[in-house]
Amino acid sequence: MTQAQDLVDEVSALLGAPATLEDRHFALLAAAAHPGAVDPVRLQTILARGSAPEVRAHFESFGIGQAQGPVRVPAAGGRSERLCLPARFRGVVQGYIWVIATEDGRLPTPGDPRLEEAMRLADAAGDLLAQRSRQRREATRLFHELVHAPAGAADVSARVLSGHSGIGRSRPVVVVVAGRPEGEDIGPEHLQGRSAALRGSVLAADGAGCALVVESGRLETALAAVQEIVPDAVIGVGDEVPDLAHARESWVQAGQAYAVARLAPDSGPVARWARLGVLRLLGGGAASEVADASATPAVRALLASGRPELVETARVYLDAAGSVAATATALGLHRQSVYHRLEQVGRITGLDLRDGRARLELHLGLTLGA
Repeated sequence: MTQAQDLVDEVSALLGAPATLEDRHFALLAAAAHPGAVDPVRLQTILARGSAPEVRAHFESFGIGQAQGPVRVPAAGGRSERLCLPARFRGVVQGYIWVIATEDGRLPTPGDPRLEEAMRLADAAGDLLAQRSRQRREATRLFHELVHAPAGAADVSARVLSGHSGIGRSRPVVVVVAGRPEGEDIGPEHLQGRSAALRGSVLAADGAGCALVVESGRLETALAAVQEIVPDAVIGVGDEVPDLAHARESWVQAGQAYAVARLAPDSGPVARWARLGVLRLLGGGAASEVADASATPAVRALLASGRPELVETARVYLDAAGSVAATATALGLHRQSVYHRLEQVGRITGLDLRDGRARLELHLGLTLGA
């Protein structure tokens, strides 16, 4: 987001203080380097690429969302005093430029002629943010037009989306759905312009997450960028498809893989449809019913036993296809210790782990229901 960085650098140089630009959701878009001590909130904002909810609530209590001019926020709780320059478009706040007091406490005061120029730069940032918001809405509209296109119409929708995004219409693509395990959703506004690795990707709002259409050769760098921007993200990845016109197939898979990633943390923060195996059962509309059905009385008894070492042993043993030797190696135990634990698992569950159906019940239950 070069233009945003240039604007923040100009504000910082003009006022002689550190400055950052955040959108109206407090996602960090640009930060101007400045010598001296770093305000802890500014540091956290830069590292986490956003502000904590309690910090946002504190700043919003000063009316910055409706402000038409600079708002001074006093120092509190270890935070330095700062000046908020609302970045507006047609009178509506699109984001904020924050100017943090320097070590000697200097901030422009009302009547300082530099503030007029600083607000002009803030308004330019507001115009830029409004433009990017329109681009996000259009990308979302075109993406959903593509994935919901009736039979025979996908080629036309793909051509339009290709022209909007720059993705080659005939290049292999993968669809990714990213979100958080719980709490605030991830939207295109959290990712747009935050990494060069995401340039040329389609970013679209998609239910509880953000859908990305990525050219196959750039998938890994795009995934790394999303995880850097949103460290707690969970991500579903669909299969590669030959071109944009077939994106719906990958999108459906990515959405189901994302559901698995949220329901089964053991599948990893990045769940790839091609590698999910039986966990695909958790990606459908009956996911909760499947998980409940897999939690049989035997499985629930083991989970409620208060013996996490037995749960772990059973899980590793079943993942290792019933190999005691592999289980002992994986857990750093003597084989006799593994046998002893498995006997305890059998007593608690009432299952004979020599029986294939009993193993299947416990393995599915621990995999899908735990």
